[in-house]
Amino acid sequence: MTKDGIEYNLNITPYVFKHYYYDLEITYKFSSQLYLDKFLEFICNDESESVRVNCIKADLRLLKDIKAYSKIEKRGFHIVKNDEVIFNNLNDITVIPRFDII
Repeated sequence: MTKDGIEYNLNITPYVFKHYYYDLEITYKFSSQLYLDKFLEFICNDESESVRVNCIKADLRLLKDIKAYSKIEKRGFHIVKNDEVIFNNLNDITVIPRFDII
């Protein structure tokens, strides 16, 4: 860690945030307290949880959070699912939509 509190190795960073999406636990890892605070501000100010078009409802929170994380964290990309690293790069992500018809 640098003297300014920046951790370039996201495997050992102390700046982490765990968030639950239904039964899925996702951990976002940050290189600095500043980036973690910016992400928390986004999470706290984002009131939308789902999109409804006619009779189809889609929960987009996880996708929006990952997109926000990729814009905020400039020194790496490290997302963990249930204690297992799943993404080290935004290009690793494949989105498979699941819709509930209500």
